[in-house]
Amino acid sequence: GKVDDETTSSSVGAISKLVVHEQGKGVINNLGALRTKPLKEWGMYDAEKELVLNWDGSTSPVAHQYDRDKEVNVMVKIKKKQFEQQWRLGKLNTA
Repeated sequence: GKVDDETTSSSVGAISKLVVHEQGKGVINNLGALRTKPLKEWGMYDAEKELVLNWDGSTSPVAHQYDRDKEVNVMVKIKKKQFEQQWRLGKLNTA
């Protein structure tokens, strides 16, 4: 296959099809593009539910570069610490 964008053209043998989605509309939400103001102001972060959102209000399955937003980065670090503590204690709910 071949991968092209405005600056690059390269041959990639293992990729048969590449689909590019607009920011905030696909499975991977690239949040680094929204650094001009906090994600909450863009409507891309629900602090009450602690969820990163797509433009349509659905939950982003993958939030790429979440660390660019201070509030989201703090939330993820807290969740990570809680997860690690539960894991160490063997108290993860895997059901």
